[in-house]
Amino acid sequence: MIQQPAPEPVTSEGPSRFALTRGSDISVSPGLCQKVRFRQSTCQKCVEICPETAISLDPEPRISDLCSGCGLCVLACPTEVFESKLYPDGYFLNLLTSPSYRHDDTGEERKLSIYCRRAKRPSTHAVGVPCLGTVGENVLFGAALAGFEKVVLVRGRCEGCHLKPAEHLMRRSIRRAEALAKGTGLDGVSFTTVEREKERHRPVGRREMFEGFAKKITTSARTIASIEGATVGESVPREAALSRDPGAGGSPGRALLRRFLHARPLDGARPVAYDRDLPWARVRVDEDRCTACGTCDAVCPTGAIHVDSESESVILSFRPSACTNCSLCRDACAEDAIGFEAEFWIADLLQEEAEVVATITSCWCTICGDVIPAGMGEVCPTCERRQVSAAHLKG
Repeated sequence: MIQQPAPEPVTSEGPSRFALTRGSDISVSPGLCQKVRFRQSTCQKCVEICPETAISLDPEPRISDLCSGCGLCVLACPTEVFESKLYPDGYFLNLLTSPSYRHDDTGEERKLSIYCRRAKRPSTHAVGVPCLGTVGENVLFGAALAGFEKVVLVRGRCEGCHLKPAEHLMRRSIRRAEALAKGTGLDGVSFTTVEREKERHRPVGRREMFEGFAKKITTSARTIASIEGATVGESVPREAALSRDPGAGGSPGRALLRRFLHARPLDGARPVAYDRDLPWARVRVDEDRCTACGTCDAVCPTGAIHVDSESESVILSFRPSACTNCSLCRDACAEDAIGFEAEFWIADLLQEEAEVVATITSCWCTICGDVIPAGMGEVCPTCERRQVSAAHLKG
């Protein structure tokens, strides 16, 4: 068990750097953004989910002072561009694995209830959060690993909530947690939602709500608990998380999930069907269509795809553990040579070594010397277009 340093307290001079009251309390890594890496990308998930219209893409993501710190952008972004300084996954896991939350009032069945600020508290042992949209699949899957047989998300009426855009994030997290449970052979676990609005709900300002939540976190000195022997509180240095080095460990969220999987026997694992909403996938490359241009390597924000030229061939390698299924490689491929396998094994998230997914026999353009597929001829497409243009001008 690794103990994290206690967060800075809230002082009379104002909220600490951990308090979610300003946009600066959510860090942004523009280099991971799909729009930055591929200008033709249509992704605007962060803009669409933000209830304060505080996020803009011009072209890189920016957060204005309108930000209330809800953190919905953190879960909405497929490439983890945003990171909350509160480390909410670790905090939630610390709560639900502490002795006071090990049992619910139901007695026989081990149930965990998580409720939002608008919902009626279902039991004395339930875990309260500002919004269920901030509870990601890592938290739900971590609860299942901790031994809970049933995880219930109790919500108020989302229609009347300012954070209503988060409702689909909650449902998406459930689908992802169910896929993780199935893919790791964790049977008998259910994830459900129940609507139970408070009889009298006092409207609370959004900044007040999240600042109060931040204070509760910053004054907590608990250590992050262990789940099935996997330490969940050890944070991944951001500079390592953003590295394209295969040994860096990946994004903070992916690194946490990998620690879970390392501690979970995968003997009963089953394949998971490909789903655009799942953050895992296995790339498939059509060697007959691929021109070895290297665009997929250039746009991939996590370094999951790598293109390397050898003496007589171009090698495309892929690391499933780094892929977030953002689909940039597929969207940017001009030859429509990239797709995804119909199934994915959760155990692939532990595969650190890259595997070869395509080998393209190559030659050299007789004009510029660039490496091109042997089946393309003796001249690269760029030089061919130049020849055509020159001939047209002369004509």
